[in-house]
Amino acid sequence: MMKKINFRLTIVIVFLFYLNFFVFPQNLISEKYLPFEKSIPSPEDFLGYRIGDSHTRHDKVVSYLTKLAELSDRVKLTTYRKTNENLTITSLENHHNLSEIKRKYLQVINHNMDITDYNDLPYL
Repeated sequence: MMKKINFRLTIVIVFLFYLNFFVFPQNLISEKYLPFEKSIPSPEDFLGYRIGDSHTRHDKVVSYLTKLAELSDRVKLTTYRKTNENLTITSLENHHNLSEIKRKYLQVINHNMDITDYNDLPYL
């Protein structure tokens, strides 16, 4: 039962993560986020074309995510079952506390618990 909940939670988090790129893509290149880390290639630099100009194959997306994980200690690519959608991008502190964060989020979706204070839940 717990594995089923964990898998569903993972799917929801991945969906929301990718949804952010499609709904708010202009925020990714907004000047308020500059300057970007110079050692990290943009998707455009890595792929050789602007996002949206061409379809990006799954293997190219995985290659880019793998490169991000190699270049940044803020990105961790993990294998979970047989999918590659297990990318965790968060602060260094959160990387060290993922099990505790996951436990807290599972409490939020537990219908038997009455959680009213969400302040200690980080935005991943």
